Amino acid sequence: MMPSPELKIAILQIPLAWEAVNQNLEKIEQQLDAITHTDIVLLPEMFSTGFTMNRSLAQAADYAPLQWMINQSQKHGFALAGSYMIHEEDKYYNRFSFVYPDGKVCSYNKKHLFSMAEESHYFTPGSERVMLSFKGWRVALFVCYDLRFPVWNRRTPNFDYDLALYSANWPERRSLAWRSLLPARAIENQSFVAAANRIGLDGHHILHSGDSMILSPIGKPIAVAPAFTPVVLEATLRYDTLEQIRQNLPFFNDRDSFTLN
Repeated sequence: MMPSPELKIAILQIPLAWEAVNQNLEKIEQQLDAITHTDIVLLPEMFSTGFTMNRSLAQAADYAPLQWMINQSQKHGFALAGSYMIHEEDKYYNRFSFVYPDGKVCSYNKKHLFSMAEESHYFTPGSERVMLSFKGWRVALFVCYDLRFPVWNRRTPNFDYDLALYSANWPERRSLAWRSLLPARAIENQSFVAAANRIGLDGHHILHSGDSMILSPIGKPIAVAPAFTPVVLEATLRYDTLEQIRQNLPFFNDRDSFTLN
């Protein structure tokens, strides 16, 4: 399939109520109802619960964030992407799902679990990178802490993506790293980057500034959300921009080869 000339993306930069699934989903639904003329809506990490290690939430009888995503995507006619916790075959994952408007689902389990919050004690890491095709664009999925590991993010011949999506819960006290590493990933991989981060205090009184952004393949900001502000951040990505940058600056011809362990 030939890539669509344009891809419209919207990011929800929002506060999340701590472990309040229904409250979060209801507020997100209100935001989604107001969005028109977009192809993808990107949500923050663990959008339904906040970044909690309380795995019992995933066992509740009415806990169904993926089905909610499918319903919302079909209702609005755009793809919906974001991370949530899931219990599956006696394991728990921080799962980033990309839901197509026709109900198809492509999912990635977060590889790099944040040990300083003991995420690695409660969740099982993913083992495979995930790239999908949407409107002819090749889209890679990453979650928050993955951003710090350039080899995992590296565009390679068998992981040759056009757009990297990051669903995150990144604290304000490390916002300099967030604002530095996202452009670095865009530049080194010559790919568009879209990153959604939450705002506000979580249940541990950790502050989040958001700083969600959409970047060009040279790391130039296309759209940047104001810090600490709830906002729908929107941008239109052009495939010919990507092609021109890669043709004019063919850095990948000189890249080093490597394999993932």
